[in-house]
Amino acid sequence: METVHASASQRLQHDKLQELISQRPWIEDYPGITAEAIASALTYHPLELAHLPQGIKQEMLNDAVLMSALYDEGFAESAIDRLGWGDEEFSLNLSGSKVSTDFFHVFHRLPGLTRLDLSGCPNITNEGLQVVAEHAYNLTHLDLRDCDGITRKGVKLLRDVGIEVEW
Repeated sequence: METVHASASQRLQHDKLQELISQRPWIEDYPGITAEAIASALTYHPLELAHLPQGIKQEMLNDAVLMSALYDEGFAESAIDRLGWGDEEFSLNLSGSKVSTDFFHVFHRLPGLTRLDLSGCPNITNEGLQVVAEHAYNLTHLDLRDCDGITRKGVKLLRDVGIEVEW
């Protein structure tokens, strides 16, 4: 096993991440992969993150997007870069979150995103749907039920580029 020479701030970051990840309900779905291992990869070995199972990467991205909406808009971009998505197909469920139009600008960095659930998200607007239409190249399905900030015009824009929309 490789010895890691960590600074005090890295050790503190690692410990906080380990505590946060251990509290996430999805970690129990992956026996053999511990919160400590994920925290270590995030803190010390970001290249190893690309080899995590797809389900864990998806859960981590969901969490990162939600944290971006609440705290730091750069958090999701950092997670996308560090998790090594490549072209693997996946879906993302952000229903009920406070995600906003700013997040949609990272879609070009998620070529495998095919299904997105934004149902019940209060900050979704037609302007955001314009960004989705321009940057979500492989998106095939978008759930926008209970999103009060969009109109028929926004839905039509998505359907015109071939995205199936639930509204």
